[in-house]
Amino acid sequence: MSPDTMPSAFKELPVDVLIHVLSFLPASDLLSLRRVCRFLRAVTNERSVWINALRSYCKQHNVYGSSFPVAEMSNGELKSAATGCTRFNAHMRRVFALSPADNSEIAPLATRVLQNPLEPREEFDNLRFVPGGRFVLSSHQNLVRVWDAGTQGGTPVVGPIASYEIPAITRIRSVRTRASPVAQDEILVVVTSVLDHFAFRLHVFRFRPTACPPKLEPFCEDLVLPIFDDVPIFLGSTNRHIAVATNSRVLLWNIVKDTWVCWEQPHTHLEDAIYVCDNHIVTIRADSAEVYLSPMPSLKPRKDSDTAPFVNLPVTSTFQLHRIARPDEQLNTCVSGITLVFQGRETSPLFFDVMNEHDNGKVLLSHYVLERGKDQTLKLRALGESAIPARFAHSHTLHLEWLGCRISEGRPCVQSYVVEGSKLHVCLADIDLAVAEGKDKSVLPRYTLGTLETPNLLVNEVNIDFCSFSARICARVPGERQGQYKVNVMEYVGLKESADVAHKVTKL
Repeated sequence: MSPDTMPSAFKELPVDVLIHVLSFLPASDLLSLRRVCRFLRAVTNERSVWINALRSYCKQHNVYGSSFPVAEMSNGELKSAATGCTRFNAHMRRVFALSPADNSEIAPLATRVLQNPLEPREEFDNLRFVPGGRFVLSSHQNLVRVWDAGTQGGTPVVGPIASYEIPAITRIRSVRTRASPVAQDEILVVVTSVLDHFAFRLHVFRFRPTACPPKLEPFCEDLVLPIFDDVPIFLGSTNRHIAVATNSRVLLWNIVKDTWVCWEQPHTHLEDAIYVCDNHIVTIRADSAEVYLSPMPSLKPRKDSDTAPFVNLPVTSTFQLHRIARPDEQLNTCVSGITLVFQGRETSPLFFDVMNEHDNGKVLLSHYVLERGKDQTLKLRALGESAIPARFAHSHTLHLEWLGCRISEGRPCVQSYVVEGSKLHVCLADIDLAVAEGKDKSVLPRYTLGTLETPNLLVNEVNIDFCSFSARICARVPGERQGQYKVNVMEYVGLKESADVAHKVTKL
């Protein structure tokens, strides 16, 4: 369409109205719109168009928006950040389609290095991206660290930008991050530790990277639980609730209101998981491959008692997890991993994935959604399966990201990453709507397989994380001297990569 053939009413709209209309379009559609005519190309060059696109994309893809200092970014950097996920997905599809899965490997275009010049023996344990790919969390002995790897057009900050020393412990067990329930530019950092083998501690910190200087500080008072026979198991967390299993019971803690409750759950498995959805407790039992729904119990103030009040938690619905292609075959040895965890939302639809052993000993991923049915009750729906050519017994560090989770608006893609030894397998699975709507359960999703090159990655290294939104991987690798480590932040799409080429590939 040329400017002469464009409807005059459209051309006569005020620019601010057009920009508002364009704010409802995803970045990929803006790229298409730029090709229509010179007028629309000029409109889509407006800086506010790409600021809106980036903010919208961050919200849609469960990303921490403050990772991107939009006031300081150029138009090119804004476009690159808003389209990075689309370009990464397209680049992988193009390369993986050219050769068999075992031979199609993508090398990083650039690598940034995070080191601590003041601590040569920095451990970089519990390595985690804050979704967005700029900020990195880690631990060193009893210290929680935050690092700034920089935006795509920027440079990494030397050394940690914030640290917090947890007293009276020698080792941090785990580090997780969630969006803050009280401030958009703040994140929560959830840390677990053990004190002298007799106390399990939950710490919740708040962190605002935009503060000057950035600072980690406690969000609430620590939760301390006695250790009986085994260390408590962390079962799951949202940005309001944390669930742990201890002494044949599950304890649920509301970190915002500082209230708690517990109920009986014997024989908790390390791979069990608990989520909150529409005022229900969702329990996934790995050993029996079952999903239980229970009404949310009433929580009591923690200050009122030294122990959490006990309740009987009734199960109102039970769902069996079966092979989608073989409904009569039950899944076993499940490893569950919820998607879209950063925002920690507690409303349906709730997407989750189960990792299982395939017939030939390989990894099988099954994708599910818990949603409201026509009668407004919560129903479990199977969305599809993905098979990855990695040996189940030797795989670890499962990571999944959903692109386009609203089933009714298109074909969602599940990006799955599984580390086997020092090899990083990738699976891009397109969920078939016929399967998602229950019309044809005999069809597996169309998926594309390949690997990403991760130079210097140690065999069975668990300190590795992924961010599809920014097309980055962070991994702990050996330093220059024996016993030293550093973090490589690898980038798989460039700042100046042609958006036109990327858009063309997405049509495949």
